[in-house]
Amino acid sequence: MTIPWAFTLPRLERVISGPGALDSLPAEMDRFGCSRAVVVTGATLGASALIARVAGLLGARCAAVFTGSRQHVPSSTVDALLRSMRDARADALVSVGGGSPIDTAKGAVHAIVNNPDIRLKPDSTYVSRQATEAERREGDDPVSRGDSRVGATWAGADVPVHIAVPTTLSAGEFTDVAGITDEQTRIKHALFDARLAPRTVIADPVVTIDTPTWLWAASGIRALDHAIETLYASRRHPISEPLAERAIGMLLEHLPASCGDRDGSVIHRGHCQMAAWLAVFGITNAGFGLSHVLGHQIGPRWNVPHGFTSAIMLPHAMRVMAAAVPSRFDAIARAFGVAFDAGNPQPAALACADRTALFIERLSLPSRLRDVGVPQEGLRNVAGVVAALMARGDATVGTSVSAAELEQILNAGY
Repeated sequence: MTIPWAFTLPRLERVISGPGALDSLPAEMDRFGCSRAVVVTGATLGASALIARVAGLLGARCAAVFTGSRQHVPSSTVDALLRSMRDARADALVSVGGGSPIDTAKGAVHAIVNNPDIRLKPDSTYVSRQATEAERREGDDPVSRGDSRVGATWAGADVPVHIAVPTTLSAGEFTDVAGITDEQTRIKHALFDARLAPRTVIADPVVTIDTPTWLWAASGIRALDHAIETLYASRRHPISEPLAERAIGMLLEHLPASCGDRDGSVIHRGHCQMAAWLAVFGITNAGFGLSHVLGHQIGPRWNVPHGFTSAIMLPHAMRVMAAAVPSRFDAIARAFGVAFDAGNPQPAALACADRTALFIERLSLPSRLRDVGVPQEGLRNVAGVVAALMARGDATVGTSVSAAELEQILNAGY
């Protein structure tokens, strides 16, 4: 164990969960003293009854509805949201949907707290210094340094309050990290800052009922990916270990049932929402594992949902980790009900990878990169980018993996 051992908590204040939780939105606006909210969502949800209901709950406090969020959060969508916020004189953001609108809102908050003068440049491109994950671990991010810009204002008001209403299990609403894609390079970068976490999360399983089944199931595998890669990370922490282990058990039990009968699935969906929270609780401290760093680069290049990248790459990543560090699979094995022999851990670790693959197959999700439009000739470039990110400390595999080995893993996934 490295001493000192830091665990950074996001500035999430409140999680309101259960059927009917969405009705608490007006009270949360009152609690924060907010009067002008921009609802952040995508084009499909933007035309839905859910957004109409959110706008209705906000009433006169709904200053605008921004429907420009897109998968993998291209940087231009953050620019567009900043302009919408400026025009609306927003003091609050209400993100509704999956990881894309939530990260778009977090990207806007990041721009404001790190570039307070951005509000004076209505046509400027969003550019913000990105603290590396290594800096964050060492306490060299703006929050840990006591940066004076923490008190930056937006058009004369406090930095907008962010309230998240998730409709998937991607769990970005619970973290202080946002993924933004550079549209020139198609490389996705992670922004870390404790101030990025929404202040309130409203986890109402009823609002997820109209989420397409494939998207719900895929985001559930993303949550499973969070839990597993937290548990076999080189920096796993005793605070998050039992939470991640419990998350695996809850997802194995409730995710298939949550994809079933529309009305009967609500209770199971509520359990899945809690599992997603437990699964992601420690991932930003444990760091991104092999499946995550590969998925972060595959997704934006070929517009593949991260739930699909996890469904395809997680079993392969687990097999690599099972060969390299099988002793880290003890809690994963318990969650899967696999007997674990500490003296000979590799068979159990490999069995966990196989059970994960079977569970994903049960949900009828893609299992090959070729099935989601990824060209094999592009895999070498991804391997090179990921190798460079890992060398910089952006992954916590805890064992060396070369670009050639990464290409082998990607080809196995192909």
